[in-house]
Amino acid sequence: MTDDNGVCLQSKRVNMTLAKFYTILLLFLILGFFNAQSLKLRIVNSENNDPVPHARIILSNTVLYSNDDGLILLPENSNNLEISASVYQTEKLGNYNSIIKLKPLYKDIDEVKIINVDIKHSLYDIVYR
Repeated sequence: MTDDNGVCLQSKRVNMTLAKFYTILLLFLILGFFNAQSLKLRIVNSENNDPVPHARIILSNTVLYSNDDGLILLPENSNNLEISASVYQTEKLGNYNSIIKLKPLYKDIDEVKIINVDIKHSLYDIVYR
């Protein structure tokens, strides 16, 4: 059978079916791509912007770790993060940028004095006094 233009109707149906199939396939591929999006974060020292390797990131029930360069990929729509690393203050964040700065933990110490101690004299005092 042919239509008014002389085109085979069966061929036209097959082409329409293939067009629908490819359209649906393309739609699923696009949805899969957008669904698999992730966020790239970089965790750095707030004082010198050096990367913080092996920082621990806790999201709801998942624990992740940054790599040696302080980078980590998080699932999209990740919020309420808790980020910690040894010798850094723990940060709890709801909203965040692609770069997270952790503050180092350290205390200022008083001046250190180095003195010369005569051990022989000290031992003599301990033993004989």
